[in-house]
Amino acid sequence: MRRRATAGERLLPGAYTATGYHSVEALRLSGRPMPIDGTGDRHLREHREILGAEGDRLDRDSLMYEALLNRASEAILGRDGFSLRVQTDDPELNKLIQDDFEEWGNAPEVTGEFTWRDCEDLALRAVWNRGDIGYLRTKLQQIQYIEAPRITGGRRSVEASRDGGRIDQGVERDELGRVLAYWVAPYNAYGDIERTRARRIASDDMGLFAHKKKFSQTRGVPVAQTAMPMIHRLNDVLDSEAIAWQQLARFTAFFGLEGAAKSAHDKSTPEPPKGERDLADRVVDVEQGTFVFGKPGEEVKGIERNIPGRQFPESVRMYLRLIGMPFGMPLSFLLLDYSDTTYTASRAEVEQAFRTFIRWQRRTKRQHHDPITAWFIRWGIESGRYPDKPIATTRARNGETIFGRGKAFYRWTHDAPEFPWIDMLKEAQAWSLRIDRGLALQNDALRSTGTTFDAWIEARGEEIKRAREKAAELSGITVDKLPPVDWKLLAGYLVSRTEPGVTVEDERSTDKKGART
Repeated sequence: MRRRATAGERLLPGAYTATGYHSVEALRLSGRPMPIDGTGDRHLREHREILGAEGDRLDRDSLMYEALLNRASEAILGRDGFSLRVQTDDPELNKLIQDDFEEWGNAPEVTGEFTWRDCEDLALRAVWNRGDIGYLRTKLQQIQYIEAPRITGGRRSVEASRDGGRIDQGVERDELGRVLAYWVAPYNAYGDIERTRARRIASDDMGLFAHKKKFSQTRGVPVAQTAMPMIHRLNDVLDSEAIAWQQLARFTAFFGLEGAAKSAHDKSTPEPPKGERDLADRVVDVEQGTFVFGKPGEEVKGIERNIPGRQFPESVRMYLRLIGMPFGMPLSFLLLDYSDTTYTASRAEVEQAFRTFIRWQRRTKRQHHDPITAWFIRWGIESGRYPDKPIATTRARNGETIFGRGKAFYRWTHDAPEFPWIDMLKEAQAWSLRIDRGLALQNDALRSTGTTFDAWIEARGEEIKRAREKAAELSGITVDKLPPVDWKLLAGYLVSRTEPGVTVEDERSTDKKGART
């Protein structure tokens, strides 16, 4: 017969490790049956809400966890977030949609408090903390985000739906497991969720951005759920180190009484009333030191305290390394400290981190950006601003999203930012070589700086045009017979000191007869 654990045993150090997704230790300590095989939902029903609440708490209270999320968000979304690039057969329509989306992005959310860049960051953060987040298409042509606790099926986590399927954790599916609708509960005046008032929202008007680890999962799980015990351990280590330093700054005394061993065998007497010379009154702390007032026959000795360990910095670094593993975050990237490593080693670490970030970029585009962009274009079609095309189911092809039918398809993609360089000179040389050998596009290199080829070529073309015009103007002015002005210098090109200046006139070619062309 299995013995039920006492309350004290549940609070033993290390018991918090049981709050992980596996939860085997928690079940063992509580005396409940051990986990058995089943769908991902079977375990999520018991622990998803607890894990999500813990993720939110860590984001509020843990400095290391918040810094980890900030660093990951900066790497995945970049400075300006993803940029929409429409790819229909009509260039004017492409520019119109892109300009409209940029303007809409100033206040795309129903409260009007957040920009599209804010929504990108907060939605990704919610998935990391809670496991998923919902977003709803409204009649205001804006998006309403539905936080994970509001997506619920009422009093019971699982119940049968009207169409023969089931409602599991607020998600309604048919017999094949396809999502039909979501059930969303409102908040009351006190901020609590009223599950019994949940209403049904069709999947055509609502989407779910989720982090799933099994095909059989209905809802997502926090990304850092396996690292949560490690975060608690790191907090314990930091607290114990701080306590050790505090104790080191205090005087701890031992009072020894002469003949105390013999007195221990004397007859017990009632304890005398406390007086002015009680032990608590004979140790006085002042700003400059501590005074001890001893009695005759007493010996006072100082007690050595625990000195903080010399390996403390290395222990913290190891914990941080383990905490960053679920995010694919190397320690040097998390701490922004490359002092103890070479460029080659740092580059290898960051390349591995980028692989994880690329997966998150793809997931973000597929589950969050593409559905919202489809809604945005649909709003434009319904209002008559964009050409009316019958809309079919969205599908992905070569990284692009397409919907509609007929001659002109609505095509678009979201350009995710490339990742920043470590060594500016070496990265520039590497990009130049890759572009020259056809292994990369110039757009790839430009995205690593936070811009796109289209934006760059327009701005750069304008710079070159103005530089040539200004060079021609200055070359026509004779001042002490100075050499002509090189437009390349004005345009920012590197011009060798031994290279002769090339003016606009010199660049013009001549035919065989010497005539200017």
